[in-house]
Amino acid sequence: MKKLVVPIILTIALMTGCGAVGGKSASEVLKDALKEDLVFSSQFSTVTEYPMSDENIEALYLVSLTDPEPLEIQEDSGAGGYSINEYLGVKTDWPAEYLHPDMPVYTWGRMVGWNTYGSENPYNLFIIIRDTGENDLEEYRKELEARGFSGSSDYYKKDDFSIEFQFNSKTTLQISSYRIKAHDWPYQLEFMPPPEKGKLVDFTIKEGEDSLFGELYFADMTEDDVLAYEELLLEAGFIRTDYLSYSIDNVSFDREKHGEFSGFFERYSEDEWIFYYDFEED
Repeated sequence: MKKLVVPIILTIALMTGCGAVGGKSASEVLKDALKEDLVFSSQFSTVTEYPMSDENIEALYLVSLTDPEPLEIQEDSGAGGYSINEYLGVKTDWPAEYLHPDMPVYTWGRMVGWNTYGSENPYNLFIIIRDTGENDLEEYRKELEARGFSGSSDYYKKDDFSIEFQFNSKTTLQISSYRIKAHDWPYQLEFMPPPEKGKLVDFTIKEGEDSLFGELYFADMTEDDVLAYEELLLEAGFIRTDYLSYSIDNVSFDREKHGEFSGFFERYSEDEWIFYYDFEED
């Protein structure tokens, strides 16, 4: 196991640019570095002489978490009186406030820490557990099912939360938790009725040369729900052009542009669908 302090991260990050380099993981880059390049914090009064952003420092460490031998950080305080964990934003307590209330604590192995996938949503996060294995995970699956979670193998869900499991090595487990946030129906699609079942979790608009296009992402929607939605689309004036494909002419998109709107549904997972659309202005 590698011991990591801030100047080492800075040195390696400056040498590599952050993340995997030439196909090598963060651990391999550290292993191959010249001994004289591994400068320890005791030789510095400050780390600010290295112009490295917080985001890149955090990225290198987070990349290493997916390695079979993740870099390990020390708990003593560094520059400014902050521990490395605090500096990188890595938390070591079980993130109960951001998980489903019925999600049990994983009690096997050793929890290394957790972090979010992005600062914009603290409910989308991952937890790293070491010294655990498939047998432990199977026991945890039983606990989830006893508490009302549904799913199998590496994916479970309950209400607005979903959980995914993956082993980054034989004894290192990554638990990811996501919270689905439903969006309001977009005003740009006033001519298109919302479905009665399912949740709109994302909506995108992109500009092409002569058209607008994008996607609507739905969760908690079965194929039967999509077929029921078809009836609403037909009642609103859409024409069925193929299986789960539809079009409508002479509509107002974004309350300004007029033209033809077409799109089709494609399954993303068991209960997730994407509606790809295209709007051609007259």
